[in-house]
Amino acid sequence: MSITPEINDVDISKLFEWRTEITVKNTEDEEVIAYMRLVGDAELNRARVAGLRASAELRRKLKKEDSDERLAFIPILEITEKENIVELLLILYMPLYREEITSKINIPFPKEPASDSELEKREKYQKEIDDFPRKRLEIIEKELNKKVDTERKLLSKKSIKQLLIEYEKLVIDQMCQAEMNNVFIGYSIYFGTFKDKDFKKRLFSSYEEFENLPSYAKDQFIGKYIDLQLGMSDLKK
Repeated sequence: MSITPEINDVDISKLFEWRTEITVKNTEDEEVIAYMRLVGDAELNRARVAGLRASAELRRKLKKEDSDERLAFIPILEITEKENIVELLLILYMPLYREEITSKINIPFPKEPASDSELEKREKYQKEIDDFPRKRLEIIEKELNKKVDTERKLLSKKSIKQLLIEYEKLVIDQMCQAEMNNVFIGYSIYFGTFKDKDFKKRLFSSYEEFENLPSYAKDQFIGKYIDLQLGMSDLKK
């Protein structure tokens, strides 16, 4: 069977792109139209490399004793009581603990009864569905409290000097992670935002042009790109 020119000329890659028209507002509250798509693997890798380089550069500066970044962003702890330093560390670790527990915990979803089951059984199932989010959260919080208690005991065995070193490392790690994330999504937006609906002319002439936008404008683009990512995630489910 022959393939017609029309079919043969189809750009298959377009079937795997996720794109949309977006509107952002300028200082006069006027709407500006642009076009955004999720970046492909090659651009994604370039964005990731840029993020890692930025993170490494920030880490180098934060570790330098007299750098402006260290003086500005690494708080000098005036806490001297060991137990207070431990509690501060636990607060900083909390998001990591929660993420770890949430990813590992396996809570079975209520099993749906047959459609011809007795009404009472179907009522019970619906109540279990309604209660599921609350019960799941309760289980996560219970496990989180157990994790915190365990870590508190382990941290309490360390010296104040060890705790301060751990505090500094944790703060630097979190700042570098934030820097990596910011640069990564910034480059993704630079690569994936266009003036035209054919996705030929980039909206920004360089990454620096996007980076130098005022915060209110950058936040709009970031929100639009995250929405696009979430939409793609929903599509894959």
